[in-house]
Amino acid sequence: MPNPFHRLGSVEGINAKSTALSPILWILGVLFSGMSILYWVTQKEFVIYVGFALIFIVLVFALYSYNHFMKTDPDFLRSESFKLTKLAMEKGHIGDTSQGLQVEKQLTNQNTKVIEVEDSND
Repeated sequence: MPNPFHRLGSVEGINAKSTALSPILWILGVLFSGMSILYWVTQKEFVIYVGFALIFIVLVFALYSYNHFMKTDPDFLRSESFKLTKLAMEKGHIGDTSQGLQVEKQLTNQNTKVIEVEDSND
């Protein structure tokens, strides 16, 4: 049986950034949407006051979290792909060495990797 929700579980084409603040910002969006829909259904002012109070609390927490991560470890605010690229550079898998730029090529007919060293002194 086909799953009608299979597209909702993947974020491949969206170019989503995975950071420490992403869940907090999603909570803000869900709170605002929920408050708007609940007010539209009930037409009670109380819903707006409680909703904006919750949004304000989550917003203050998001600003505190951003400030905390900015001072302690800024890598938490960067995307996951940036962190993986940075780690690969630190480990020497990609980037420049004393021999020149290393480019990894996968051979099509064998399961071995060939690393060509290009001379950067041209």
